Amino acid sequence: MRKSIITFIIAGIAFAVIFSNFMKKEGTDKSDVKAEEAVLFGDSIFAFYRGENSVAGNMETILQKNVFDASLGGTTLSYTDRDGRLDTSGDAYSLAALTRGYIAGDFRYQKNAYNSSGLNELSKGEYLEQIDKIEACDISRAEVIIAEHMLNDYQEAVPIEAGSDLYNEYSYKGALRASIKRLKETAPGARIILAAPPLTWYHAEDVLGDAEIAESAGKTDGKTDGKTDGKTDGKAAGKTTYKEAEGYIVETEYGDMISSEHMDFGGGNINDYKAAQRAVAEELGLEWIDLAQAYDNSKPDDIFMNTCEGIHPNEVTTKKIAIYISEYLKSSPEKDQ
Repeated sequence: MRKSIITFIIAGIAFAVIFSNFMKKEGTDKSDVKAEEAVLFGDSIFAFYRGENSVAGNMETILQKNVFDASLGGTTLSYTDRDGRLDTSGDAYSLAALTRGYIAGDFRYQKNAYNSSGLNELSKGEYLEQIDKIEACDISRAEVIIAEHMLNDYQEAVPIEAGSDLYNEYSYKGALRASIKRLKETAPGARIILAAPPLTWYHAEDVLGDAEIAESAGKTDGKTDGKTDGKTDGKAAGKTTYKEAEGYIVETEYGDMISSEHMDFGGGNINDYKAAQRAVAEELGLEWIDLAQAYDNSKPDDIFMNTCEGIHPNEVTTKKIAIYISEYLKSSPEKDQ
């Protein structure tokens, strides 16, 4: 009898070991998942290129570290669709929503939304593939997380603040606070760095509105409802008018252009959003970098040397962004989070 009991115990232990190893192979234990040393969240400033020519790819080469690219082009930091559901809206791809996915361990909203969020067929496939990668990536042990989300919030006139509600995710600062809180919970040991985008340029005829158009778009006193309004004959009626832009419009061989420093889509110019991002970084004890330092895009003659169309960095300047971030990481001391 005693021998039978001992045999039973040994068999039970052996089964437990075998079952444990099997479960690890099946991926239920994330201890066998490669930990990414650096993770990049952002919009098309990071996502315009993929692979070795991307910001992440260039950083991997420079730093000799694993750098995971979690960026999604065309996305915002905050929520912008007040009427839609998260699983049927492009808001599912915002940083606010992605960080909720990491907390819940569930990215079903992102997977459902790609069919009904207005994406074209090419983008649908790319987004779904990227969401699968984001879901599979273990960021809990990341050493560095860099969050670069601003340009689309600025272009969609997302309000910078929402009164006394510090965590209102339909405002830029509110969504930033909420997203950082969730990132800290997901990756408690990570060094989190906020990054502002380079200077961008827009064709004046596409973005400048006259007083009548601006008024019909509901742009008053810099307040918006968080949506992009005022489309007239295919032109976006920004808050900035031709009269207000006088002296800031520059002539190029590709047409008249105005920079993000002087263009207000309804929530402020890009420097207003940069100031907001930097203020939250200081408030939360985070590091802040300005990618405008990576290359000088302030001279009209250089606009189309540095970018594809005035907004997105080309391969050369994408590499310059990677070099700038990498040099910052190598030269700056790690700060307590």
